[in-house]
Amino acid sequence: MSFNPFPAWINLIWPAVLALIGLCISPALNWLAETVHRRHLEFPAIPHRAVWLAVITALLFGLAGWRFGLTLRAGVSCFYIAVLVLVTAADLEHRLIPNRFILPAILFALAVGFIATWMTWKASLLGGAVGLVFFAVAYVLAAVVYPGKIGLGMGDV
Repeated sequence: MSFNPFPAWINLIWPAVLALIGLCISPALNWLAETVHRRHLEFPAIPHRAVWLAVITALLFGLAGWRFGLTLRAGVSCFYIAVLVLVTAADLEHRLIPNRFILPAILFALAVGFIATWMTWKASLLGGAVGLVFFAVAYVLAAVVYPGKIGLGMGDV
């Protein structure tokens, strides 16, 4: 059993607080998704995208608060939830995963690998390398199976 320095009531309201934070940042996520949409108007936007982003982000932030409590791990999880919700919206609308969202997330992962107590920086690098190899193989297979077409872009890899 781990030691929790916070009162019990903090653990009860923390998921709700994170859900509200997720709800508050969803307009910023929608704005970022809209910047991608403005560059690629040939694709239709997701109907009610702002509402879906708000609901999904709030729900996932609340779940992160419930699972991890008032910890650095909850904050890191919420950052990645925001990035992945944004990337999912862009991918569903335009079949694009913009590097301007992915590259800062990768740098953040490397930085967290050095300060996180739940994993080592070596585990962080190993996880990144395994993911890179997995998607690089998928990229090559997509190029072989669908010659002349782009099955996976570099944002996917």
